[in-house]
Amino acid sequence: MPKCVIATCKETALESHHIFPTALGGSEDGPQIWLCPTCHRKVHIYASRLFRGVAINEPDERWLRAAYPVINRIVRALREAENNPLDQAPARIVLEITKKDLRMIHLRKMDKGFRSLPAYILALIKADFLVR
Repeated sequence: MPKCVIATCKETALESHHIFPTALGGSEDGPQIWLCPTCHRKVHIYASRLFRGVAINEPDERWLRAAYPVINRIVRALREAENNPLDQAPARIVLEITKKDLRMIHLRKMDKGFRSLPAYILALIKADFLVR
């Protein structure tokens, strides 16, 4: 039975992880590895922290050593995407929310002085990203 690719992990409930993240331009059909949900979440969190120069606080040093190649690949992909001029091209995001939530977002947008809903949502996402 397959298990998580992080050598110190014994989990068999697995998720697919794209080696070249699709969010950074990797193909949906690109190479993938299998990670348990916990390791999958942790490698993304730690890669994001390393990319932003924030210290990693992982108490299990054996896990971190085993996971480092996966984390490092995500960091490299983030750096490549950061330097790719094609990333400045617009991308489309589809958001499904209730009409009640949409009205609330529009009111908050106006309270904050934004004219454009996409600009307001992007500002919220950037603010959340910078806080983490």
